[in-house]
Amino acid sequence: MSLSATEPLLVTGATGCVGSHVCLRAHALGLPVRGLVRLSSEADWLRHRGIPVETADLASSDPLAEAIAGVTRVAHCAARLGLGQPLDYRQLHVNGLRRLLEALARQGTVRQFVLLSSLGVHALRDHHGTDETVSPAERGLGACLESLVEAEQVALDWGSAHDVAVTVLRPGLIYGPRERWVLPQLLQRLREQSFRFLGPGTQQLSNTGVDNLTTALFAALDAPQAAGQIYHITDDPVVTQLEFIGTICQLAGYPEPRAALPLAWARLAPRLPRWLRPNDEGDETAAELRLLGWNRGFSIDKARRELGYRPAVPFAEGMRQTIDWYRAQGLL
Repeated sequence: MSLSATEPLLVTGATGCVGSHVCLRAHALGLPVRGLVRLSSEADWLRHRGIPVETADLASSDPLAEAIAGVTRVAHCAARLGLGQPLDYRQLHVNGLRRLLEALARQGTVRQFVLLSSLGVHALRDHHGTDETVSPAERGLGACLESLVEAEQVALDWGSAHDVAVTVLRPGLIYGPRERWVLPQLLQRLREQSFRFLGPGTQQLSNTGVDNLTTALFAALDAPQAAGQIYHITDDPVVTQLEFIGTICQLAGYPEPRAALPLAWARLAPRLPRWLRPNDEGDETAAELRLLGWNRGFSIDKARRELGYRPAVPFAEGMRQTIDWYRAQGLL
């Protein structure tokens, strides 16, 4: 199995951070690519770059037949982020995924399906080299991440039943140009000097630059052995909380924070009522920030071995590109 200039690739969530980079990478490689977005998404900038875009809301009853016509590969990057009720996340991540898979089964042309999940599906605890043999947490993750746990199994079961090569990628905390949810919250707190470290700040992060994640996704599309497999995807090396925050502050021109909460308090935070939680805007996206209180060291050996994954963009360069984009958009 190898990437072909004659086989169309469908990218869901095409205007999001990951989806847009996948579309642009495919277009640059000369691969036929088609984006799928909700009607409310701003997709003209993709069309102006020669990337066709179809509109349909996976979480509704919008027809999908035209949007998926003829596609043989799918990069499923659509995700619900930000404020929402618990059912909102499941409606897209599970029910919307099922609608897409059922439509693809009826059409019968798809051969490969890559699902974007998250390392957040693992238990909220310290991780030191945790690999893919460790099962996701069954509870305590919050509605967003729990719906991703279910979505992984739905996709893998469907692939097995329909003889489609399904691969699950689990990135860590994603950063890069057009990331609009986690880093904007963090930048606001740093600008207002309201950010507090959780513990000593020496905990590893499972940071994943969007360019490196895109590289992993195309490697999965080009690897027969990726069928039915799950891969952890992070930068290499990952950085500590202190390095992550310090680099952002240096690039953005903000003073580096010094205040810290005791680690025991930080780890209790997810179990507290929302109004008591530190560093929490009261939505599921803030779960990413609460992970800063734990060591999130995950192994990417399997991706290296089976996908030939080599994250080429170092953290400092990836974050520089990210902050440059925020500055250009007037978001700093």
